[in-house]
Amino acid sequence: MARKRKQKKTTRTKRPKTKSPSRLAQWWQGKDDEQRSAILRHGGWALLLVILLIGGAVGLTQLEDRILVDRQPTTAGRFSVELMDVPDWMPNELVQTIGRWVMPESANFSDENLAEQIYARAKQSPWIRETHSVRKRPSGQPGRAVVQIRADFRQPIAKVLHRGWAYFVDAEGVRLPSAEVPKWVMRVREADGGSRTVCFLDHGDIPRGVPAAPVHYIAIEGAAYDPPAVGQAWAGEDVQDALRLVRMVRMRDYAREISVVDVRNFKNRISSTEPQIQLFAQRGKGPMTRIKFGRFPDPAGDYVVSPKRKLAYLDSYFQQNGGQLAGLNESMDLRYDTLHVSPN
Repeated sequence: MARKRKQKKTTRTKRPKTKSPSRLAQWWQGKDDEQRSAILRHGGWALLLVILLIGGAVGLTQLEDRILVDRQPTTAGRFSVELMDVPDWMPNELVQTIGRWVMPESANFSDENLAEQIYARAKQSPWIRETHSVRKRPSGQPGRAVVQIRADFRQPIAKVLHRGWAYFVDAEGVRLPSAEVPKWVMRVREADGGSRTVCFLDHGDIPRGVPAAPVHYIAIEGAAYDPPAVGQAWAGEDVQDALRLVRMVRMRDYAREISVVDVRNFKNRISSTEPQIQLFAQRGKGPMTRIKFGRFPDPAGDYVVSPKRKLAYLDSYFQQNGGQLAGLNESMDLRYDTLHVSPN
């Protein structure tokens, strides 16, 4: 048999195809060093702008999510506690805290005494001034129900400075838990063009990239009595008169400039010639203005200038000085028939 000759296989090496540069590469190669540097510089700014826009959108989304869940009820077991007509100044964390406070241990929605139990616990909350109703209702979700509470809540309006500590109180002088007091505030625009207040307990609760400012609490200095327990009213006429004055000024345009109500000389404890109550006003870290208020008139009749007239002096001064109360004069005296201002 004739043997078949083996043929040697020849391997051919494929030459790599040379790719022609892309149009973008050709365009880039056609630029000199100065032009390339300018393009990179402007491109970097454009990239930064895109990042900021994306970050802003994320921040707004987080804020929107925060607002949407701002008034969700506190869940426990098979039912929830829902606070009705919650004011804007109350953060969601505080809503949740109050909801947990009023929830009885081992609560059962089928318990016929549940509403009565929650009503009793609500009376013990330092944040609830008065409870109007407690109602059990279906929630609209299968297997779940809701207990709705309508109440008036205590809003912190001032802080009493005593022996190096700050104690927050409401308009009646009731001491509130300091850790649960809102510390930051911002304004949110509504779809109808209006706006509303959103408050936060801590700076870390604020959505990233969202501007917020510290809540302004007027300080009361010189209280004669020690602080009460949380949920109890501060003893002493000095604190009560200071809060009376805070209530009068806190809604005025210059309220943020009022930093302190000083009652150290209340009932002439220090001097019979100095004002019993005085205010201090300041803008930022600027110069401070001392405002000599005096005292409130005796209910049985008195000769002192009325509080309404004293504040009218401040209103007029504020308007005449372009919306500024503090820092223009060293002192103002409201105790006379006309406003007395220091010559500086």
